[in-house]
Amino acid sequence: QHPVICALIILDIIAISFVGSIFLVYVYCIQMNMTTNENLNHRRYSHFLDVENGGYRNPFYRGKWRNFLEFIGMEKLPNGKFGRKPNWMTCTDLYSYNKMMNEKEQENENENE
Repeated sequence: QHPVICALIILDIIAISFVGSIFLVYVYCIQMNMTTNENLNHRRYSHFLDVENGGYRNPFYRGKWRNFLEFIGMEKLPNGKFGRKPNWMTCTDLYSYNKMMNEKEQENENENE
């Protein structure tokens, strides 16, 4: 009775399948710690070439969970705890970055004492 609604449902299913497949590609890229360009063109980049085995390897792969934590902005700090990476939008030069890291180290030392 409603051919327009049926057509829209079919188009929605097609659109959701395309968006879902793109989402899965991005999840894979996050797990592998690669950009979409690196994923599609890894044969063109010499740093992905595995000379010993003649295949390809990802030098940036650190495990799925560590790659995911890095993607969301968390990383394992030198003291073994997880913390946030520096925000380069507010920390724009090397001096302020070093100052911020020194302050974090002092905070960590004070916590350990």
